[in-house]
Amino acid sequence: MASLPDPVAAPHDEVFARIGHAIDQDDPTAAELRTVVRNARARMAQPMRVAVAGRLKCGKSTLVNALLGEEVSDTGQLELTFNVCECRRDGRSR
Repeated sequence: MASLPDPVAAPHDEVFARIGHAIDQDDPTAAELRTVVRNARARMAQPMRVAVAGRLKCGKSTLVNALLGEEVSDTGQLELTFNVCECRRDGRSR
């Protein structure tokens, strides 16, 4: 994609390539649009961040564990995750 330098490998590359080709290269106002598209493309290549919030003891940790398919957040009868927890995918188990 010649119109967008510094390509980022991402699942959405085909969409960004089509957008880049649709931008009129001769339009002097297109430079800002190319910058916006390039920045959006870079953001889409970053890991997704999700926040889960809710009342005490309503199943937030159970939901996170179910979505991730493994126990990454403690669950039980008592409030176990009263602090902010950050989980990262790094190829290793918790």
